[in-house]
Amino acid sequence: MKIGLALSGGGFKGAAHIGILEELEKFHIKPEIVSGVSAGAMVGLLYCEGGSMLVNRFFQELEYRNIVSRKNLLRQKNPDKILSQIAELLKELVETKDIKDLKIKFITAATDIVSGKLIVFDSGDPIAAVLASSSYPGVFSPVKKEEMILADGGILNNMPADLLRKNGAEFVIGSCLNTLATMDEEKTGRTATLSRSIEIMISDFDRRQVEFCDYVFFPPLNNFKWYDFEHTKDMLHTGRVYAGDHIDDLMAEIYKKTPKNLIEKILGK
Repeated sequence: MKIGLALSGGGFKGAAHIGILEELEKFHIKPEIVSGVSAGAMVGLLYCEGGSMLVNRFFQELEYRNIVSRKNLLRQKNPDKILSQIAELLKELVETKDIKDLKIKFITAATDIVSGKLIVFDSGDPIAAVLASSSYPGVFSPVKKEEMILADGGILNNMPADLLRKNGAEFVIGSCLNTLATMDEEKTGRTATLSRSIEIMISDFDRRQVEFCDYVFFPPLNNFKWYDFEHTKDMLHTGRVYAGDHIDDLMAEIYKKTPKNLIEKILGK
């Protein structure tokens, strides 16, 4: 049985994906195909290159090099410089030059704002694809490629579980960073309403993709925003605790939906 893993976007909430990846490795659950957009694209690429240890190293290096901090962000008149620094770090960590040559099959996607279509990448330069998928509108500039202008993949599909099904995944695991909490009724100003509207749209996109999953992790991140880079460690810890508390639920679903003679093969034993 072919296992797929879908990693949602969510900005710096992406650190919470690490806990899920670590638990999958601990229990010998080995996805044969991974999809992700935006933050999920970065995490997915690193995971497919070198496992959860490489993902951890990425976030540690972000902090060590002070690439992303409130002080650094406020000093930057052009946020694209930060994305360029992240790109350089990814180039140091990812040696594979073509997506199709990664250790685990990887799929990511970006939105062509010219045609309004989702552009899927399963081959080509992995860094370029991930950067296009991570170009959050209004923060980072879109990426020009041929006749296309590419922006964040989450505009159209924030947790691409459907792409896993289309590529033959029989059991799909999702990691969703965008649960929707009840809004504080007092926060109804224009900026708060705009932010809330985006949260509602993304949450709705994710709910549609949940239908393609057999099991979904929903780490409780309602107290964090996608840009809360100063709380990366807290989000990472939250993801680890949640994954540890729910890995047995995933295992139960795997055993329930898998013939007994295939269990050991799936778990890599």
